Amino acid sequence: MPKDYCKYHPLTTARWHCDTCCIEVCDDCAPAGNDMESLPNCILCNHPLRPATSGPVVEPFWQRYTDFLRVPFSLPGVGVLVLLMILPVMAPEKLLLPFAFGSYTLIMLIAWGILQQGSSGEVAFPDFARLGKSLSGPAIPLAALVSALIAALGWLAQDLSFIAFLLAVMAVCLLPVLLMIVGRDKALAGIVQKESWFGIFRAVRFLYIPLGGGAVLLFAFLQALVSLLSDVASPGIVQGMHNGAYGYGLWVVSAVSGYALLQFQDALGFQSEGVRVKGRKSAIRRLDSNTARFEVLLKEGMYDKAVSHLRGQAEKHPNAIDVQERYFQLLVFLRDKSGVAHQGESFLSALLAGDKREEAMVVLSKILLVMPEYRPEDPGTALGLAKACTEFREFARAVQLLDGMHQTSPHFPQLPEAYMLRAKLLHEKLGQSQQALEAMEYLVTRFQKHPRYELMRAYWKQLGGQDSSGDFLV
Repeated sequence: MPKDYCKYHPLTTARWHCDTCCIEVCDDCAPAGNDMESLPNCILCNHPLRPATSGPVVEPFWQRYTDFLRVPFSLPGVGVLVLLMILPVMAPEKLLLPFAFGSYTLIMLIAWGILQQGSSGEVAFPDFARLGKSLSGPAIPLAALVSALIAALGWLAQDLSFIAFLLAVMAVCLLPVLLMIVGRDKALAGIVQKESWFGIFRAVRFLYIPLGGGAVLLFAFLQALVSLLSDVASPGIVQGMHNGAYGYGLWVVSAVSGYALLQFQDALGFQSEGVRVKGRKSAIRRLDSNTARFEVLLKEGMYDKAVSHLRGQAEKHPNAIDVQERYFQLLVFLRDKSGVAHQGESFLSALLAGDKREEAMVVLSKILLVMPEYRPEDPGTALGLAKACTEFREFARAVQLLDGMHQTSPHFPQLPEAYMLRAKLLHEKLGQSQQALEAMEYLVTRFQKHPRYELMRAYWKQLGGQDSSGDFLV
């Protein structure tokens, strides 16, 4: 099956498909709603998306039978098989039945770990750390069920060998279905539901013939080999050979069944490694939903919608620098002069609040290219910019930002501080002492009860102010 990629991120595999827009998108371009378990909606048409049917190319299981047959022949696998074959030889004959049941249980616990690893596409004997993690969920009940079935068939074979043989063939033929049901549902409840069994057959169809038939042939060969050697062996050795044969067979069949889950995952509604197809909690996202929506709108050329979307975000998060910057850059790109001036002030306020004065100076320069006479409407922003200009030795620009503030913002609480800064810049940096004196005369005339009045009066006198100079006319 070919792999589809996201329309807007060509290197990312698509996980969602929109039937209305006929596009495939990744998780980043399918922002989740309020309910994280619900399917997301398309950014463009707002219709629900469905999981994409495309996925990684999986080689058919019948082309990898040799890989499955080699799974038990790893160092840990061989070690466990040898141990299970030796223990019955040393055990008393009366304890062979408990030893057999315990051996089958251990074999099936390992088989469950092999099945889970096979369902992720990795055909190999798992390490012991991974086996330990796989013991949760249905592992123990499944192991007990399979062990009881093997023990029951062995007991029945003592008196009714032909019936036991027929039942064993049927059980082995259906074993892959049972394993796939439990592997898909992660529970034993599905094995008593007729729909679960039919669901597996509908998904695999006629390809179940090599799956079930291969399991029957494998166990028939192993059983024939054990029967050939059991005539001249003691009960302990025979039980050891049974352990080895069942262990090898169950591990191979579990590996094939797990891999078949991966191969038919779309038809079975299964996704490996715990990733849920319908849910959203497992998705690893690079972008937040607002950024993803913005990117899609831009790439589709829907600039009006992009502006509207970012305007709402900027108003909702006035101090979020990344949001303000994104909106400002879009307006600059669209050459929206009025929008640049209006949004620029919000962006400047966010930068100054974050103590990013150098970035604020860059933004101010961009605004002034569009509107040379620009000055923020908010006096606090104007004062913050003037301080930044002073820090970067742009004294004339700082004075311009503070000019006429007593007329535009007469009730600004920091007006005395702003005009003290303006007067010092005019006198000390620009050599315009007369304008500095006029600014200080306004302060000493209006703010006579200000806590810093004496400081303002001293500087006024330093500039040449006289007590009889009269009121400063505004």
